[in-house]
Amino acid sequence: MTPCTHLTDLTTGARCGLPGAEVRLQCPAGRPDAVGGPYCDEHGGHALALAEAEREWNYLAPASVGRAEAVRDAGSTALRTPEAYIVLRQTPESQGGTWLAWLGLGSMMRPVPSGAAPNRRGGRAHKRAGEKRARTGTRAFSSRAAAEAAAVVAWRRNARNTVEVIRDHRGGTLDWGVPVEPLEAPIVLVLEQGDSRSGWDVAVELKRRTRDGLCMLSGLRPSGEVA
Repeated sequence: MTPCTHLTDLTTGARCGLPGAEVRLQCPAGRPDAVGGPYCDEHGGHALALAEAEREWNYLAPASVGRAEAVRDAGSTALRTPEAYIVLRQTPESQGGTWLAWLGLGSMMRPVPSGAAPNRRGGRAHKRAGEKRARTGTRAFSSRAAAEAAAVVAWRRNARNTVEVIRDHRGGTLDWGVPVEPLEAPIVLVLEQGDSRSGWDVAVELKRRTRDGLCMLSGLRPSGEVA
């Protein structure tokens, strides 16, 4: 038996050192063995070592995922802020007071388009609409309701597709890897005229909807919410 590695002092990093049981499980696809322990009887023994080895991604991931590097990448892929948040912002009156919409926060923000630009050769009404879009872009919506409706559709499609991509990378299952727990509905953040805050400023003030998960390490919760 090798020395028990149970940590007995967080400050000094001291470990138990008594003889302990170690478990090694063979993994598919030529991956390294999954190792648990060693732990002495007082600190869990064989049962704890086995449970630890059985939690390793290399052991849990189907053979189709590939070697250890592919397992690490697939298991680490998680939901991000575009799968959790919608940001709506009203433009100043000088820009028409229209509404813009995004999925996600910060560097992950993705604009939600309002549709194709109007045909500039379709008469005066089309010309005026075209001039307005030239100032605000094809992301402008005439009302908050229209912006939110389009953003919800885009959010639902994006969240569904992202979950399926992660599932596919993990060999058709979400039973291993970083937890993936999509929200049933998006978190909508509204920034009206004169509001100088960012979507992130608003998001961090809200009560979180989902559990912590690995947010202390990743900065995000299983839903993509900020920590």
